[in-house]
Amino acid sequence: TVTQQNMSAVLNMLGFALVRQGDLAGALAAYRESMDIARGLATKDPGNSGWRQNVSLALVAFGDVLMAKGDLNGALTNYRESLMIRRELVAKDHNNLQWRGALSESLDKIGDVLSIQGDLDNALIAHRESAEGLREIAAKDTGEQILRRDLSVVLNKVGNILGTKGDLNGALAIQRESLDISRAVAAKDPSNNDWQMDVARTLMSIGNVCVCL
Repeated sequence: TVTQQNMSAVLNMLGFALVRQGDLAGALAAYRESMDIARGLATKDPGNSGWRQNVSLALVAFGDVLMAKGDLNGALTNYRESLMIRRELVAKDHNNLQWRGALSESLDKIGDVLSIQGDLDNALIAHRESAEGLREIAAKDTGEQILRRDLSVVLNKVGNILGTKGDLNGALAIQRESLDISRAVAAKDPSNNDWQMDVARTLMSIGNVCVCL
């Protein structure tokens, strides 16, 4: 069992490396094999939450590659299965912040796919639930800047959808909240270009809404 678990982890690392090299077909093969191993372990011991979490991780990784290949329906199927598993895990241990963060991740990815597909109503539902979960986690772990950064990004997505749907005042309120968070996060590490770009993107979103008001 330990050997199988290690093999699954190695395959995940291989899949990640292949994605970085642009070999999406190879990455899919590696992630699929990793997922099969994880499913097998979880089936043998359904009460083992750690192995269930490994299945959800493999599903997200597999979905990410499908998304990169343009297979939106395939990505959505994998993200939704990961969400189902993560909901079950959080229901067992609501105080596990790692699992709650993973749940928000699945919701955010589902929202991304639905938004691309034009299903803005359901995308908004998914992103809002993701943001609410991240808010709760950030309130419990105020020093975790990555969580706060994730929250600001998801809030900006919520604001963008609201703006597209014509709720400009709602969009502006959410995007200003996103801006406050992204500025606070960026101030913690001025050398982090990604965090500085978050501020710029949110300012651009706010500007777009203000033009339409």
